[in-house]
Amino acid sequence: MKNRVNLSTKNIPRPGELEKKLYWYSRFGRIEVLEQRYEVVGEGGNWQIMRPFQQSAEVHCRGYSMPLQRVITDFGADVAFGQVPQKLLEHHGVRVPVSSAQTITQAHAQKILEQESLETEYRSGASIETLIAEIDGSMIPIVTTDTPGINEVDRRKTRKIGWMEARLALVRAPEQPQPIFGVTLGDVDDAGAQLFDIQLPIPRNNLVLKLPIIIIREL
Repeated sequence: MKNRVNLSTKNIPRPGELEKKLYWYSRFGRIEVLEQRYEVVGEGGNWQIMRPFQQSAEVHCRGYSMPLQRVITDFGADVAFGQVPQKLLEHHGVRVPVSSAQTITQAHAQKILEQESLETEYRSGASIETLIAEIDGSMIPIVTTDTPGINEVDRRKTRKIGWMEARLALVRAPEQPQPIFGVTLGDVDDAGAQLFDIQLPIPRNNLVLKLPIIIIREL
């Protein structure tokens, strides 16, 4: 018999009657606890499951902790997704499927893209005499898939290989060893917007802009 709590009468549930294993993955490996759950009367008089530990700890079953997601995303941004599980196992002793590494990395990348807001106006304040800026392009291979038809469910059969230009912009002051970078897969207008945005954190009087150099490599 399930353990139910009527909030209107403040009944105290008996422990152990509604327990379930809850596990998630962290940088220390898999963590598993026996979670106490309760059934409470919600809106409309319907019984609902309440999971106090899961809500307070902000975890869910078979999930990944935020520190582990950060490690996965760092590796996923540096190497191919297929190499992420090996690096995680080598450096942290944690096993993660390739699909999970790809999903987590792309999810955080999408959030960064949604939060990106490029500056379009100059800021007032102190300035320096010279800025060094450059835009460089390189063709990278991409793989696209079409929406499968009614009788075609395997998207691998619709795979197409093509090329797209990635444009990288950088800006730095002459005495600044580490430049500020911006990158886009968009057109020349998007590349110009990236260049304008990344130079704004550095106040300037004059901008020295090198001619764009487009590098095409056969891979």
